Amino acid sequence: MSADPRDPMAVLRELEGLASPSAAASAAPAEAAEAWRGLAFTVHPWPLVAPARQVQEVLDGPRLSRVPGARPWLRGVTQVRGRILAVTDLQGFLSGTAAAAVAERVLVVEDGELFAGLAVSTVLGFRSFGSAQALATLPDTPAWLRPYLSGAFTDGGSQLAVIDLHTVLRRPEFLHAAA
Repeated sequence: MSADPRDPMAVLRELEGLASPSAAASAAPAEAAEAWRGLAFTVHPWPLVAPARQVQEVLDGPRLSRVPGARPWLRGVTQVRGRILAVTDLQGFLSGTAAAAVAERVLVVEDGELFAGLAVSTVLGFRSFGSAQALATLPDTPAWLRPYLSGAFTDGGSQLAVIDLHTVLRRPEFLHAAA
């Protein structure tokens, strides 16, 4: 194995390649090198994709404990493997209004010491994009979402805007959830 043993994701990628040699052989080397991988989801009704490295896991509607005196976008807290996870309604936080649809999935995001859950409408799964799928302009999205977008891809006729979840976590308002 040539993967860095200290990087579990590199080891898993290498094992995945070894497990399916026909799939690895069918991809052109140049296209594989240019592939961008992300987790696609919706913040109703906008389809988004976040860099795969920014999402540690996806939770199915965890049981939440409300936090008295918190802003409306802080949905509550839960425990994930011994750590307290604050779950934020992503749409509610960014737009200032609660999501129309009840979020069923929570993206677990970690950036340095920041550990947070972001409630989203649906999770569409992982997607890989080649450079030919990159769009020159952002799809039509609301103004409150645009500061977090860095690009877009086309995927089977739909357009997915690329959102930087670490930028969301670094906003000063995100760290001040008291009402």
